[in-house]
Amino acid sequence: MSWLFPAVLSTLIGCTLLSVAYGYLYYAYRKKFLALWFLAWAVHSLRYIFLLIIIANGNSPALSFASLSMIVISLYFLYTGTSEFIEEKISPIWQGAFVLVLAWTALAVFFNYSFLMLNIPLFGFFACVDIWVGYSFLRSDFSTGVGKRVVGITFIVWGLHQADYPFLRPVEWFAPFGYMIGTTCAIIIALGMLILFFERMRSELDFQKTRLRQMFDSASYGIALADPATGTVIDCNTVFAEMLERDMSEIIGTKQKDFHPVEEHEENFTHTFKQHLQEKSGETLVSKLVTASGKIIDVEIKATLVDLENKQFLQGFFTDISEKRKTELELENLQHLYRETEKVGKVGGWEVDIASLKIKWTEEVYRIHEVDSRTFQPTLETTITFYTPTSRSILEKAIQRAIEFDEPYDLELEIQTAQGNLRWVHTIGKVDRDQHKVVGFFQDITKRKIAEDALLESEITFRKLFEGSSDPILLIDGSGVFVECNQAALDLLKMTREQFLLLPPTKISPEFQPDGRRSDEAAQEMIALAYSKGRHRFDWTCVNAAGDEFIVEVSLMPVMIKGQNMLHTTWRDITERKQAEEDKLKLESQLQQAQKIESIGQLAGGVAHDFNNMLGVILGHTELALMEADPASPFVDDLEEIRSAAKRSADLTRQLLTFARKQTITPKVLDLNDTVTGMLKMLQRLIGENIQLIWNPGAHLWAVNIDPSQLDQILANLCVNARDAISGIGKITIQTRNCSFTESDKKAHPEAQQGDFVQLSVSDDGHGISKENLDQIFDPFFTTKDFGQGTGLGLSTVYGAVKQNRGFIEVTSEVGHGTTFHIYLPRKLTIVEPVEEIIVKPLRQGTETVLLVEDDQMFLKLIKTMLEKGGYAVLAASTIDGAISLAKEHPGPIHLLLSDLVMPEMNGKDLRDILQVIRPEMKVIFMSGYTADIIAQQGVLDEGTHFLQKPVSYEALTSKVWEVLVQN
Repeated sequence: MSWLFPAVLSTLIGCTLLSVAYGYLYYAYRKKFLALWFLAWAVHSLRYIFLLIIIANGNSPALSFASLSMIVISLYFLYTGTSEFIEEKISPIWQGAFVLVLAWTALAVFFNYSFLMLNIPLFGFFACVDIWVGYSFLRSDFSTGVGKRVVGITFIVWGLHQADYPFLRPVEWFAPFGYMIGTTCAIIIALGMLILFFERMRSELDFQKTRLRQMFDSASYGIALADPATGTVIDCNTVFAEMLERDMSEIIGTKQKDFHPVEEHEENFTHTFKQHLQEKSGETLVSKLVTASGKIIDVEIKATLVDLENKQFLQGFFTDISEKRKTELELENLQHLYRETEKVGKVGGWEVDIASLKIKWTEEVYRIHEVDSRTFQPTLETTITFYTPTSRSILEKAIQRAIEFDEPYDLELEIQTAQGNLRWVHTIGKVDRDQHKVVGFFQDITKRKIAEDALLESEITFRKLFEGSSDPILLIDGSGVFVECNQAALDLLKMTREQFLLLPPTKISPEFQPDGRRSDEAAQEMIALAYSKGRHRFDWTCVNAAGDEFIVEVSLMPVMIKGQNMLHTTWRDITERKQAEEDKLKLESQLQQAQKIESIGQLAGGVAHDFNNMLGVILGHTELALMEADPASPFVDDLEEIRSAAKRSADLTRQLLTFARKQTITPKVLDLNDTVTGMLKMLQRLIGENIQLIWNPGAHLWAVNIDPSQLDQILANLCVNARDAISGIGKITIQTRNCSFTESDKKAHPEAQQGDFVQLSVSDDGHGISKENLDQIFDPFFTTKDFGQGTGLGLSTVYGAVKQNRGFIEVTSEVGHGTTFHIYLPRKLTIVEPVEEIIVKPLRQGTETVLLVEDDQMFLKLIKTMLEKGGYAVLAASTIDGAISLAKEHPGPIHLLLSDLVMPEMNGKDLRDILQVIRPEMKVIFMSGYTADIIAQQGVLDEGTHFLQKPVSYEALTSKVWEVLVQN
């Protein structure tokens, strides 16, 4: 194996050179992986030294172990250095494996294991390490170049070659080639690692350059590099370019002096640059730069010499101090202004030396004391004497505390000047321990004190007026809260000052104002209007501490107080006025309603009067025809239908008269409880079995004076209306009670008169009446029922009957919750009359003479025919004069006057008075469709007066005539 020695020697030389190279690089760059690689190749060189010794002197266990252990150690350093280079941590498993392999090598060598038994584990481990390192290289991201892949693949190839060593080493002819492959791989790896190292260094250098450039450009001040010989700018940062309002390309290559005003070219910069070259030192100076727009800015420059690439450059640091210079100039102006202001404001200063007690005054202090600064030398004693006794005591204590305890003072004191004038001064003093002095401020405030005294007097006067006002006065500040008020406001709100102040208006207001607006929104709107208009007046509802609402007339006026915008607010309690206005509107509405109903009643009464005459003619002639007709005649049924229709028409007319309060009635003193009790069966049949009728009579009920037939009408109409308002099953409640009204009840019951009343109430749980319909329910012919289901006269009849009996009616209703009618009838202070039993008297043929007076010819003819058919002799007259003539000229007796009440020439009552003078024995019956106020107040008949309501039937006529004639 003659080739082995020179091969090992040359490999030794190569490894030694590599170790020297890595050692130098470590010395230069101080990288840990370079140190490990240096150790790897140094230990690898030792391995070849031991191998040369073995070749020269023969092998021994110690030399063999030394050679093999060098391979293990070298590989360990190579592995750890490479892991450090690619920034991958070494697993403890690998470290343990190296120790085990080293132990195995010693065991196999010294116990003389066979070649294969020694080398298979050893070189198998070497192969694993090299392949793992190659794999780690390839998957690492420290580089993306070809060098990384070459080194990684070479490591893997070297590992594979290590694996075949135990098997190919004994083959004699292959040994040189195997050695050459291993050595070549090692050299490629070593050189590749060097190349990768330099690639990394170049990358880091580029990164550093970029970072430096970024720092250069991101500096907060301008930086420029210039050739000191020529003054040419070779580089600058963006701040310097922005400072000059130029692009960097415009600056680089330009003479630095071109950026300065002409007058500074030689004077400052050329001199400064030469000084830097000669003395290698710099100085900070203030200069000016001219921007691209021609604006001149102040800059502060610090220039230094720097070495770059073995050449010196002048580096300038530029700071824009334009704002600083501007501030300094403003400060100078302010100082000048302060000096001038001190003169104008009559403000002086003073100081006292703590050690010597010497005093210094400014010129203004001399002037305030009215002494000459040229001749008067102030001392502590003389200074104190200027103060009045009270002020002197205060000042002495203040100065003592200031000197002993460093306690500053701020006083307003009174002095008497050298000229004998009294003045007020404001003096401030504090201790300056650094200067061992007490320094202070001194100002003449005499005019201000006089003004303050006047203001205080004015405020006292204002406070008296403010608190003495009977109207509430308040102040609202800019944040919208009350900050001041007088006692009148607190009395109205029933609050203390502490409870009220700092509250916003919404805290003393209901959630909503009467117009529906939210109080918080409305308050903001009113305040905004006051500020915009200068004055604003409106009504506002408030709530006092007791929860009672009241209404005030608010007047808001913006005022400026102590530099703040506020609202001067005055209130005037208008609760009673508002209530009076509401009551007036309510009364006007009721008057209009009453006038409307009265007008309708007048119209209805007039129509009913004429209509009754026509109905009387129809009904009378129909009855006469029926009396003469054969019952078997086919015309009898038609006549009956005519009479039935005429009676229904008469009933309808009677309802109109009731509404118009022109129906003639005969009231009786009744107990409502007894009367209603007697009607319950009839009312139950009227409303039906599906509706429960509840009767709640009041105890000890007072008597009332009313026509029983009208009470029947009232209850029947109200119960029918209640029945129609109930869908399906329901209940109607009738109840009575006594009640009395005073003047204070007028608000709750506007129609009530002072006195005692009996209340009759009818309630139902039906669908109720809408607010829109409540004002119309008593109007004639108004109905909410379907066509053909009602005449619209039921409630108007009730209204007329109640009013005719000097009562009043109230309605409460809510849709979905039913309706209640309260009827109030005045109390009657008499004994209740028993209800007379009606006895039907038999008809008889008359023989007496009747004077008939009627202005309607048709009705006159009809009544004359009926009376004659009843056997009476009839003297008929259609005029007043005719009646009087008949009364005078008729030779025989006239037993009865049957007269219409309303006639064109004279009413029936006056006619009766005239005829009874002529024939005093003559009895009288009046007829009318209505009575108006002719014979009775509100249609109530006078006692002893006989009356027939038109239209009149034959039976009613003849019965009434017979009844009057047979009376004693």
